Amino acid sequence: MTPLEMGGEGLREFLLTPSHETHLQAMRTILEPGGGSGGAYSLQADSIFALVIRGSLELIVDGTPRHLESGDSLTFPARSTHEWSNPGPVDAEVVWVISPPLPRQELFPARKKRGTTAG
Repeated sequence: MTPLEMGGEGLREFLLTPSHETHLQAMRTILEPGGGSGGAYSLQADSIFALVIRGSLELIVDGTPRHLESGDSLTFPARSTHEWSNPGPVDAEVVWVISPPLPRQELFPARKKRGTTAG
């Protein structure tokens, strides 16, 4: 797994698919309690699928909060403003699938914010 540097707080992220994949992109995020995206953002892609492997995830899409537990999943438009965090007392693990893949420069920059910040 290739470590990613997309921003956020209290998390570690890894690219699961080859960096040259052209159809979809899978990532694994491990969130500490209270960790998350660090604010609302959107991505220049079509769709995002999120699957909670363990723990819980608070995901807000276009202002609508959704609480996901281990085994829950959600698909939403990547261009929607969204943010997420781990509200639980233990680490959470989430697998994200994005289609089409984000450009390489979106995955490995040394920056604090993800995607396009909401304004």
